[in-house]
Amino acid sequence: MSCFPGKCHVLGVMEFRGKKAFALELLQARNPDLVRRSCFAMYDPLATWYDQLEPFSAADEPFFLEPGAAPPRHVPLTISATA
Repeated sequence: MSCFPGKCHVLGVMEFRGKKAFALELLQARNPDLVRRSCFAMYDPLATWYDQLEPFSAADEPFFLEPGAAPPRHVPLTISATA
């Protein structure tokens, strides 16, 4: 799935430390250090998009946006005309 941090592969749902979690992997990432590394998100049966997920632990936080930060919804475009 395409998302703000990059392209995310949902590997599945698993139980980790007695809690359900989504197992994820970034196939492409804005931060190249995160490419092809697994991470976990808290299981949320109502989540339909990556930005609705929360990191499972502090180790997973680099894969998610900072709390309260929203991904940009548009890219500003500047058009100039020359005569």
